Formats: sequence, C-alpha cells, structure tokens
Amino acid sequence: MITVTVGALIDGARLRADMQDTGWLTDANGIDLVRSAWEQLYVAVASTEWGAHRWTTSIQGTTVAGVDSYDLPEDVWRIEGVDLRYNNVWRKLRKRAWHERNDWAAGASGLPVTFMAPIVYDIVANQLVFSPVPSSAIDYKVWYTPDPTPVSALDNGLLLEPAWRQWIELHVGAASLRREESYEQAAALQNAADALWRTIVAGNTRDIGDPDHVRDVLNVDL
Repeated sequence: MITVTVGALIDGARLRADMQDTGWLTDANGIDLVRSAWEQLYVAVASTEWGAHRWTTSIQGTTVAGVDSYDLPEDVWRIEGVDLRYNNVWRKLRKRAWHERNDWAAGASGLPVTFMAPIVYDIVANQLVFSPVPSSAIDYKVWYTPDPTPVSALDNGLLLEPAWRQWIELHVGAASLRREESYEQAAALQNAADALWRTIVAGNTRDIGDPDHVRDVLNVDL
C-alpha cells in the first residue's frame, strides 16, 4: 500500500477522463468527488468478508466501581467487539441484545468473581455500557473500525492499494464526465471501474474457502 495525495488522484482522474485542459474537473469539485469515491470504497471493502477488519484498531480503558457507561472515541464507524481482562487473560464479551436490557437489575452490581455469570456490553449513543455494573477496576479493550480518513484538501494523503487508486481515479473520471454530459465516455470509465472492482474482490476471496477443504481423514495428529 502507498500513500497517495488527493491532488494526485484528481490529476489521475483528469488524465483518464481526458480533462487535463478543461475546467470541468476543478480542484474543489475533485476534492468532493474523491471524498465520495473514497468513502464508497471504504464502506465496500469494510463490508466484505476479506476486508471487514482491514482498518480495525483498538483502545483500552479501565472500569470504575459503580460506573457502567464509558465514552467511545469520536471516530467510531463500527464496533467490532469488546474484551475484558480477567486474571491477565483477555476474554471476549457478548453484546447484550436489546430485549435483554432489563435482565440485569439495578441492584445486581459487581462483575462476578468467575465468568460463570453472563457479562455483556451494549453500545448506547456514543457510550460503551457494561452489565452488570462494575464493582472494581478491570481493564477492557474496544475493537472498532474508525471513520474513513477525512478528505478536505489536495495534500491529504490516503493509504491505498494500487488497484484502489485506479478505481478511485476511474470513478471520479466517470462522475466528472457525467457532469459534462459526456455520457458515453462516462459509461466506458464506469464499466472499467466496475470490472476493476470485480477483479479486486476476486483477488481477495480466492483463498477464503480453502480451510474448509482441509480434513484429517486418517484421524492422525499432524
């Protein structure tokens, strides 16, 4: 992956749309179109099986006795999971279902000594909520996918795979041509972008099912 500036992406889109000497794809328009294309690509990749955790990161915190709710980072796009450290071992927590919201009475506070009792979390507004209410200091970790890198200026950089860069340039070029009402050329670029996306998906999914085909048919420890 390489860092590519928004300005370089706009220049690439101008070249692909043959708009180097026209005023249709201005810097301002280009920034808006790159932002839209980048956000679309980000969501598309993060919504696939192979790209679901491409940008996943984590934060850690410590519970406070009697406090069940903790602020989340402002850049959370999607929560991937929550872990709790017990006896120096990280254990994943189950997310509380909405219909379980009253299953933990207000007086039943205190994380249990063992993990025999259910400890769950929920996301309410922009806060992480534990049930039951913690009665001591325990470390927790929140795994999440952040918002896409903001795009607002020509010198903003995006970390992209080469094929992603090509897709953004094709997508922006096609959008620019549609604004110019050059629909036939726009369709050609959009078709190229769609074909490239199919290639990206195929290249990233070809090995996903392989573990399902591995079998110890002789029941021998390898």
